[in-house]
Amino acid sequence: MLKVTLWVLAALAVVAGALFALAYARTDTYLGRWFAWRASDVSDVQRFDSRPIQASTQPQPFSAALRPLGNGRIAYTWRGSEREQELGTLLEETGTSAFVVINDGVVATEWYGPGHTRDAQVTSFSVAKSVTALLVMAAVEDGLIRSLDDSLTAYLPELREVDAGYDSVTLRHLLDMRSGIRFRDHDLPWGDKARVYYEPHLRELVMTLPLVAEPGMDFAYNSYNPVLLGLVLERATGMEPARYLEQRLWQPLGAEYAATWSVSRAGETLPKMESGINAAAIDFVKLGVAMLEGAVPGGPVQLVENLRAEAELIDPAQSDGLRYGLGWWVYPATNGRSFAVAGTGHLGQYLFVYPDEGVVIARFGDRFGDVDSWRVVFDQVVGLSVD
Repeated sequence: MLKVTLWVLAALAVVAGALFALAYARTDTYLGRWFAWRASDVSDVQRFDSRPIQASTQPQPFSAALRPLGNGRIAYTWRGSEREQELGTLLEETGTSAFVVINDGVVATEWYGPGHTRDAQVTSFSVAKSVTALLVMAAVEDGLIRSLDDSLTAYLPELREVDAGYDSVTLRHLLDMRSGIRFRDHDLPWGDKARVYYEPHLRELVMTLPLVAEPGMDFAYNSYNPVLLGLVLERATGMEPARYLEQRLWQPLGAEYAATWSVSRAGETLPKMESGINAAAIDFVKLGVAMLEGAVPGGPVQLVENLRAEAELIDPAQSDGLRYGLGWWVYPATNGRSFAVAGTGHLGQYLFVYPDEGVVIARFGDRFGDVDSWRVVFDQVVGLSVD
């Protein structure tokens, strides 16, 4: 009996090994990518195909009034221990690739890590979710989308065949991460966290998802939501989202460098709306500046005030003082801290906007750097910038 059991286990091991080897060799499949690529990192830009975003035909470089912020000491917590360092040393020791601070439209500091230059592309990871939100706001202002309170099925009526409840899902629900769409938030192969990132047929996948909660109720961070918004943008604008980004923001903002937006497979035109915008850090901060009043003629100038209203909904007793709304993380002005909104991404990609101080901070890196709270660092940088 024992010999039979061992034989069965050995046979299963051989089959599992063969399936693993087969999957490993097929990075054009979801499981193949999951086995071969495993944890996502900043080099994934080399693995995915992408759509081009051309530099502006009228680039608008920022003026520079660089301040020696490297001499300003920053107090922060690193792996649970209190530290105080010069900013430049902090950035070097935390795997930071690019760090740019804009104060009232002027470059206050611009720092690049070893092997990185001003024109080098960094990747966004989930900062792309916030950029997707900017595009949706722009489409509303352009009259291409009637309202954020439109039903998702007004643009994707096929979803009624998946679940009639999709009639109750609005674009605002998607932006606020309250859609009720299934999202199994773990990295195992049967989870959705890995699936949305590595699935080569992402366009098709998001049109099959069931609803598991009532739309508009509980917050659940869901990377399928921005992908569906990408499909809405396609139909509302009549162009691929990367092209709309290029025409609506990249060109008017005077982006200095070309960029790309990763796609799930070769030949696909729907970008990975939840991740994978690859651009120079100096152009990413232009997107933050676009949120400040008057930054882009006809642009999404009301977004900041709408987000400020979101901040007022935050319970002051919340220890983290954090809310997600309209595609952005919202930090209220409590406990002496400044009101801020942020796009954030895996491995410590940050685009922080401080509307009351007129400051935009971009930090990109190949790891979080074990800093317990980058917002603590950014708050102190704002103080150094505006003093």
